[in-house]
Amino acid sequence: QLVLSKNIKSIEWGAFENCTLLEKIIIYDKVEYIADNAFEGCDKLTIYGIKGSYVEQYANEHNIPFEELDTTYEPTN
Repeated sequence: QLVLSKNIKSIEWGAFENCTLLEKIIIYDKVEYIADNAFEGCDKLTIYGIKGSYVEQYANEHNIPFEELDTTYEPTN
């Protein structure tokens, strides 16, 4: 599981490519760009994000399962 910072605006080319054990990633709605192959080879991945966000659109376009993130969720350190 990975929780990205709320301040991240983009996920670049190959960022998580072939992270075969990555099953859950939480991406907040400040993200405006995700490279087409950012999650290439992440076959077990589900993206958690804000409904209606670019992140949801990206997941749908790339056939990656998407789950709506509870907006009251705050990650613990």
